[in-house]
Amino acid sequence: MRAVVRRALPLAVLALLGVLLLSGEAVAGTGPPSNTSAPTVGGSAKDGSNMTSTTGHWAGLKPVVLGSQWMRCNGSGGECVNIPLATKTAYKATPEDIGHTLRVAVTATNGEGSASAASSPSPAVRSSIS
Repeated sequence: MRAVVRRALPLAVLALLGVLLLSGEAVAGTGPPSNTSAPTVGGSAKDGSNMTSTTGHWAGLKPVVLGSQWMRCNGSGGECVNIPLATKTAYKATPEDIGHTLRVAVTATNGEGSASAASSPSPAVRSSIS
C-alpha cells in the first residue's frame, strides 16, 4: 500500500505542475514588467480639483516598482508634456490645465527591465469660475 502512495504522490504533483504550465500560472511572475490593466485617471476635471490615478495592474518578476507621471495634453489627449513635479497618484488641477486633458503615465521596473503604460485622457479641464 505504501509503495502505491509513494508512486501516486509524485504523479499527482507532476500532473498539477502540467496543468499550471498549460494555464500559464507557473510562469506568471517572471520576466520584465508587462501591463495587464491600464492606469486610470479620475476625479473632477476642474481647476482646483483633486484628480486621482491608479497604477493599473502589472505582471512580471516581483518586486515591481511603480512610478507615476502626470501629463498635460491637448484637447484630444495627444501631444502630451510632463507636468513638473507631478509624480504622485494625486494631482490638483491648475489654471494652466484649463482646456487641456490630463493623463498619467506609469513606469514599472523590476530586475528584468521596465515598461510604461498611459491612461486614457481625462475630459478637458474646465475653469472653476462659471
